[in-house]
Amino acid sequence: MGEIYNNVSEDAAMAILGDFVFYAGNPSEKLVQYKPKSCKQDFIIMGPYSASWKVLR
Repeated sequence: MGEIYNNVSEDAAMAILGDFVFYAGNPSEKLVQYKPKSCKQDFIIMGPYSASWKVLR
């Protein structure tokens, strides 16, 4: 149905579901900037877990 990625320290994750991405855990700028090769669209709708994730976009 989708893909889930985590950061190196495994304290943050993102789930990509079609045109949407949802974040959880501790904010990670590298995770927000990561675009997997399977993500072909030129845009993505981001659903931040908290306000601290929102500032990283």
